[in-house]
Amino acid sequence: MSDSEKEKKLREAIGQVVLAFSKLESAIDRSIWIMISDEERIGQIVTGNLNFSLKIDLLFSLIRHYDHEVDDIRMKKLRTTLDKCREDRNGIMHSLFTPSGRQISYSARAKKGLRFNYSEVEIEKVEVIVEMIKNAEKKLLNFIVVSDFRDKLFPRLLAHFF
Repeated sequence: MSDSEKEKKLREAIGQVVLAFSKLESAIDRSIWIMISDEERIGQIVTGNLNFSLKIDLLFSLIRHYDHEVDDIRMKKLRTTLDKCREDRNGIMHSLFTPSGRQISYSARAKKGLRFNYSEVEIEKVEVIVEMIKNAEKKLLNFIVVSDFRDKLFPRLLAHFF
């Protein structure tokens, strides 16, 4: 495969990461909005300046508010999955890529100074990240829909997700 073909496939795969993660974050946002208020704008105001990790913290706090008997193991597994999605997405989004598919990331820390990391990107690995993010969205929605508090929120759930 030529460098231009690799670059095109890599751009497409990275674009899929962006789209899948955006859908996942939107599902988190909408879940929070539903739990906060009947007025969507209120939820948008609350989540508007929160990063992904803070949104997850807020979402799980709201879940605990509505369901005191929530399955801690299942919620912890979901949290781990969502954190992995964030980490992998950030690993892609905060890197530089050469036309030949080489990934370059760097960090600067007080103890170690400036560090560069070079690796070859396998498009298949990026595609696996896309599928992981899509599956995480499904797991999140399933967690919300089959939860014990769904009856309290069901009319709003229907309006937002179905």
